[in-house]
Amino acid sequence: MNQKTLYFEIEKAYKSLNSFSDSTLNYFSKYISINENYPEKITDIQLSEYLIKNIDVVKNKNPQHSKVLFEKYINNNSTTFITQKYFLSKDQVNRYKRAGLTQISKKIMNEEKKYKQKQKMKFVKELPFFDGVFYGREIESQQLIEFLNNSKNNKKILISGIGGIGKSAFVNKVLRDYIETYFLYKNLIWIRIPNEIEKNKINFFLETKIKDKKFINKIIVVDNINHREDYKIINKFIDKHFLHNSKVIYTSRYRPITESEVDEIRISEIEEKYFKKFFKELVNTSNIDDTISQEFYKIIGGNPLAIKVTTSLINIFSPEILLENFSKIKIDSVEDMFNFIFSKSWEALNINAQKCLMSIPVFQDNSITIKEIADIAAISIADVINSISILYERSLIEVRGSFIEKDYGIHFLTYTFLNQKSMNEH
Repeated sequence: MNQKTLYFEIEKAYKSLNSFSDSTLNYFSKYISINENYPEKITDIQLSEYLIKNIDVVKNKNPQHSKVLFEKYINNNSTTFITQKYFLSKDQVNRYKRAGLTQISKKIMNEEKKYKQKQKMKFVKELPFFDGVFYGREIESQQLIEFLNNSKNNKKILISGIGGIGKSAFVNKVLRDYIETYFLYKNLIWIRIPNEIEKNKINFFLETKIKDKKFINKIIVVDNINHREDYKIINKFIDKHFLHNSKVIYTSRYRPITESEVDEIRISEIEEKYFKKFFKELVNTSNIDDTISQEFYKIIGGNPLAIKVTTSLINIFSPEILLENFSKIKIDSVEDMFNFIFSKSWEALNINAQKCLMSIPVFQDNSITIKEIADIAAISIADVINSISILYERSLIEVRGSFIEKDYGIHFLTYTFLNQKSMNEH
């Protein structure tokens, strides 16, 4: 059986179905979803089995079409032989062949759609919760997409940037957009490294999250690497795995890479034009004065986490009061800025919300459930639910987990603030 000829003819039949979009046709020209493998990996036997199964489907609709396909592609007989055996003209044989291939193509299309949808659902299930608030990063997004699409370049990339700059959200957003357009990877693994994890426990932690010895057609995200030493241990662990058609994405607050085989995208603050859009979307009013947003931009810059927490405070106090408070403190670093913002957010919380927030660092950024928070904070589940709503609204916690099962964690900067607060109180 001549596989190339058959694929070419199936593809022609597929493209003759005018209802298909350009993106679908482009997809099909690269990957034919028979047995969910690439064409070059399909053996003659597999192809024969697939055709026999689908020729039977055609047979139920038109036995003549089925006979022609069977003789042509299973028995490998010539058109002349088929005309003589079934008393058909060459024109009829060719027409029946094309009609039968078109019917098989329709079935392939349905299989492809189901397969793609199934794979998309698997991808989205592995991605962290995303609130949809995202602006800018067009150049960086294109760089990450090019990294994922280019099989000849490095297999690993580092997304670096200061705390709160939106590294995890950036990767999350790009991957969500990516799977809507491209389809080069079958699976995704997203691992978030706990804050302040002990060095001697990193390998064990990774082993509990990764069962594969080989990464084949996968995207692996290792998120929230907070120390250079941690990065070295994690990178060494990843190097033990066989990376075939797979890509690794690291996110880190530091720039720990020295290896030439790791690319890097440095995430910086968003521009002022995006800050204004971000700011207005998060503040509960559409008529906020541009001069006010400009004043806040001068103080907090284009750090997405700082914007989220600050705008949640504007919804409680007022922009004038916050600006007045900002003007009274000396801000020498990002940590100074966040300490001030977090302290104001803390003061605005009720006692139950404070108890809930303080219970999360006990888990060192491992996600925690509502019941676990209730047990640690010693308050009712109803009070925890109300508190979680407040904390999420103020951008002090992150919602994680799947659509069905939610759990909660905190950003590294929030974790640092709460630990410092706890030490000061004791």
